[in-house]
Amino acid sequence: MAKSLGLLALLLFPSMAGAENLQHLNQLLMTRQCQRCDLTRSGLVQSDLSRIDVMGSDLTDANLGRTNLRGANLQKANLSRASLFGADLTGADLRGANLSQADLGGANLTGANLAGAIFAQTDLRQAILTGANFDGVDFRNAYVRGAVDIPLHALKAEEFYLWGMEEGRRKNPRGAIENFNRSITLDNKFAPAFMGRAVAKKELRDLPGAIEDAKQAEQLFQSQNNPEGVKLAQELAMVIQNPPQENKPQNHPLSGIFTSLGSVLLPFLLR
Repeated sequence: MAKSLGLLALLLFPSMAGAENLQHLNQLLMTRQCQRCDLTRSGLVQSDLSRIDVMGSDLTDANLGRTNLRGANLQKANLSRASLFGADLTGADLRGANLSQADLGGANLTGANLAGAIFAQTDLRQAILTGANFDGVDFRNAYVRGAVDIPLHALKAEEFYLWGMEEGRRKNPRGAIENFNRSITLDNKFAPAFMGRAVAKKELRDLPGAIEDAKQAEQLFQSQNNPEGVKLAQELAMVIQNPPQENKPQNHPLSGIFTSLGSVLLPFLLR
């Protein structure tokens, strides 16, 4: 009987062939429960595994891309290096789960319980985290660019600043301002974020706002004994207030400001 079930599982899910423990896979498919099971390297792409119970199971290197895992019990499961790209984990229980180096790009984690989960080098880019429980979670070593509703406290001001700089180089001033705002919310004395926001506001023709941010940056740099930053902020304010006339060479720092700010930021990243 067990052999027949194993053959059936392989026919229905060919990618299971590389799995370590076919008996445990059969148990999961037949009963939707398999606590503390060996499910390493399991291939269950695009499967309906909603509300399964695999608490404490080992799913290392499993392929669960675009799988329906709504309401699944994944407490303390080992999902390291697992592919969960585009998976639906709405309302899933991932408390204490190990998601190190897992791919959760584009996954839906709306309302998921992530308390105490490990996200070391986890890919969460474009993932949806609306309403999730983040108690005790550290996202600082995860890739979270573009994740929806990532909590501010999970990241550093410097990270949002760098994202703002990248958006600026892409000529997306609105996206840059959004990230600079988050950086400033986390650390209202982080002068480079005010500088970056000043440049972005200038690009949007908000000259009063740009000048105000440049002057705020200058004051902060002065209080932090950063003469290089003070000089750059002063130059930026001058350029904003006295823009070069058209048809004349534009020998001013604005065109390369996002590159120049990189050297100003370095001491902050090393503090």
